[in-house]
Formats: sequence, structure tokens, C-alpha cells
Amino acid sequence: MHHGAAVANSQLSLLPESMLYQRRQPESSVLYKLVHEYLEEFLQYARDNYRAPLPSYVEKEFRGLLRCGLLRHGFVRVVCRACKHEYLVAFSCGGRGCCPSCSARRMVAAGAHITDHVLPRVAIRQWVLTVPWELRMLLLRNKQAFSAVMRVFGRAVSEAYTRQARDQGVHNPKTGGIVFPQRFGGSLNAHPHVHDLFADGVFTVQAFDEVRFVQAQPPSREQIAKVAERSRDGVLRWLSRSGLLSSPCESDEAKPLDACLQAAISRGSFLRLRQQGEPDASVSRDDARFNHRDTSPWSASVDGFTVHAGVSIGRANTEARERLIHCAFGSVDLR
Repeated sequence: MHHGAAVANSQLSLLPESMLYQRRQPESSVLYKLVHEYLEEFLQYARDNYRAPLPSYVEKEFRGLLRCGLLRHGFVRVVCRACKHEYLVAFSCGGRGCCPSCSARRMVAAGAHITDHVLPRVAIRQWVLTVPWELRMLLLRNKQAFSAVMRVFGRAVSEAYTRQARDQGVHNPKTGGIVFPQRFGGSLNAHPHVHDLFADGVFTVQAFDEVRFVQAQPPSREQIAKVAERSRDGVLRWLSRSGLLSSPCESDEAKPLDACLQAAISRGSFLRLRQQGEPDASVSRDDARFNHRDTSPWSASVDGFTVHAGVSIGRANTEARERLIHCAFGSVDLR
């Protein structure tokens, strides 16, 4: 049976019309139209040109997107007891990959939970690690390697905090943070990198088991460079021990997913339409906005391992903390 019944709160009739539920229309989006028009052709091309098929979860995610939010694929009928107003809420796919609606809902829910129940009421600093181009395909294809990068980076950041605290005479300092892997960049290109949200300081246990937080000084560029250096050394050691530096995930058989990753990871450029009479040089300003980290005092790079630590949120700014989590959360899977 495609539909059921639910009862809404009787206060529904008191809400202004702009706050009432309005069904989203995914079928009108560019993403839906692209997937609807080209999915079968894409899947057939993969079957005809590669011996190994696409992973089943890829096809499942795309087919779920084509069903998500459409009434013909199932809905719930919601009725207000007071005014008898009713409307239909379409079922969602619950996908974790390409569906923007379900991914955004999970992001918002996770952001609220982490803000309210996980992060302590202290200042938070975001640390971001990007790796050299030569390692990005490896991280996209090898989950163990990506996990190792996250562990190494988290340990390097933690050591930076504890080292500064010991220099200030803090006894037995402890750190805390949450790591978020991201697999895409600002232009939806394949770009594996790591976001770490750390308490911007250390915790120490006082008399009678009282926990005290000691705020850290903002990191200098030299300290950020040290984190980048330790991250580089730790990642390269792990890759060397694992035998991945000499033979990084090579395979005798080409796979369609690898071809998609190779296309998605390619370098691109930012272009935009110029207004009438606007000089050509203005186009390059868009690219310049994405190169500011090269000269930022909050950024340092060592052999392609780049660390940025310029975003810090105070303990009282709950809204900004939640927005920061949304940014760091991205497409991460918290299962």
C-alpha cells in the first residue's frame, strides 16, 4: 500500500502559510534531470566497456535518487485535527551518496547532535589537511590508507596542543577532537582531505577530580608547519610499511569506478560568464579566491601536505559551531 495516515499537531492551523509544509519538487532539479536522462546510458556503457561492473551501491544510490520525494513512489497523508487541512509527504530514499535532500537532512541532524551532546562548551578550532595530488587517487580507492591519514593527522594536531601546554607548565594535558573525512572539493571534484574539529586547548585534572580547560594560544605559522611536517612523515611511514608507496593500489583490470574517479580528480579551472563590457582579466579573480591559503598566516605546506588552521569558534557561539560542523560534515558517513 502506497500511503498511510498521520495526525499533525492541532497548532498547524495557526501557522502562517509561508511556514506550512510545501513538497519539494526534485523532478525539476538539474541533478534529477541529468540522472534521469543519462543513467541507463551510463550503466550500459560501463557494462559494454569494462569487464568488472560498477559496484551495486552506485546504481542503488542513483535509482534511489530517482524515487526520492516523488509521490508516485509512496507517501504519507498528514491531517490536522483542528482545521482538517491535509497534505502528502513523499517517502525519502535515505541515501548517503548523491541525494542532496537526504544528505542535507543527515548533516543537519548530526550537526545538532554533535553541538548539543558531544562538543564541550569550550573554544573550537578547525584543522584541515590536504595531501599531494599523487596520493589522492590512492586515498579514494583505499579505505585503510585514508583511515591512516586521519589517525596520523589527528595525532599531529593533538601533539601540537600538548607540547604547547607542557611548555606553559600544564601537568598531564589531554586533548579532544572529532575527525571528518571529506571526499570532494568545492567544485564537486574528487578531493580527499580531512577536517579535524579540536577543542582549542587542553584539559587537565585538578584536585578532587575537577577537570579544567586551558585555552591555547593561536598557532603560529611555524607551529602549523610542524603539524604538516609530522603529518607528512607519519603518512609516508605508514604507506612505506604497507607497501603502497612502490605499488599504490595498482590493478591489471580496469574498472569503471576507477575511470570515474580519474575523471573526477582531474584538475579544472573556474570560469564564469562575464557581464557585457567586463574585461577578460576579471575571470582570473575567481581562481585567485581559491589560492589565498598559499600566503595565509594560518596555512603551511610541506611537500604537498598542506594544513590550514584559521577557523576558530568561541564557546558561546552555538550557531557558528553548528555551521562549522555542517561544513566539516560534508558527505561523511557516520555509520
